[in-house]
Amino acid sequence: MRRLITLLAFLAWPACVAAQLAPGAFTTLTTTSTSADSLHVGCAVGSSTCTGGIKAGPIVATTGTFSGDVSSSSSNSGATNSISIANTSNTASSRARFLATVGGTSSSDPLITFSVSGATDWSAGIDNSDSDSFVIAASNALGTSNVLALTTAGVATLSGIGAHTITGGTNNVQSLGLVNTTSGTAAFTRVAGTAGSTGSALDTFSQGYTTSNSAIASSTRLLSDGSGGLTLIASNGSGIIRFETGGENLRWGVNAAGDFTFGTSSNLAMSNGTPTSSCGGSSTIAGTDYALKQTKGSNNVSNCTVTFGHTWSNIPVCTVSSATGNIAVTHLQITTGGIIVNFAATASVDVFQIVCLGY
Repeated sequence: MRRLITLLAFLAWPACVAAQLAPGAFTTLTTTSTSADSLHVGCAVGSSTCTGGIKAGPIVATTGTFSGDVSSSSSNSGATNSISIANTSNTASSRARFLATVGGTSSSDPLITFSVSGATDWSAGIDNSDSDSFVIAASNALGTSNVLALTTAGVATLSGIGAHTITGGTNNVQSLGLVNTTSGTAAFTRVAGTAGSTGSALDTFSQGYTTSNSAIASSTRLLSDGSGGLTLIASNGSGIIRFETGGENLRWGVNAAGDFTFGTSSNLAMSNGTPTSSCGGSSTIAGTDYALKQTKGSNNVSNCTVTFGHTWSNIPVCTVSSATGNIAVTHLQITTGGIIVNFAATASVDVFQIVCLGY
């Protein structure tokens, strides 16, 4: 097979090229090859021999077309092998481009592959079999071990098992956002997660959205459709879950001790501790530190001692009422750790309720 190669170069030709060309010469070189229809630029500069390739210094090629493969390969210890496409013109519409094209929709994929020999491959290109999505894959073929896929409509899919992390430098603000610039009656954004048949979503509705049930215009909604419900966790030992409105005004919170806090000035609180009691033989207690039901035991005792499941920050305010019978409460002694209820001895079936609020 005969091929014409037009080169504008500073050339240093080895013995395998018959003619010695002057530096900077513009020449047409005709070569003959019995191998596949390929151009091989594969000899190290300065080598005294060249087998199956052309040894050259810096080459500047005029416009031309090659049919078949073009490859460059050499052992260049401690240095860098490069292929560069440069347009040095600094004028309008001056571009440099690498173009990979396949024949049509029945073809395979145009792609670039990066490889660490014997270790790892990464590929990027158009997946012709996936509606022409742009795909980055941790392999030498698109569609195998995909990491990222972008559809022509701009929908992005991160694939694989494990965490996907966006990091930045110290003190930088990192932001990953979804932006819907419209404000129509159905305009909203959604960050969604799915595991098996369970889904969750964080929705933000535009000011023009048509309100329906929990989808409210100019609001944000957090939802889960799984039978296990929704869990909010502040995992630090001192962590507090806060609910704020009207700017950043604390309206309700749950502190690390399990207290429910209300408001910003009074810090009115209800505790979620589990109380215990002594109220006659076989007495029972149910509920929490802020709302409990005490059933007297078999003895006609005249007082019951309730020990809170936690220690209140301040002495709470407690009320006692009868659930059955007619208990005549004579005295309440309340501390941050518990409450003693004194009453006239009555039948053993008497049940009373205690509600406590703390400050």
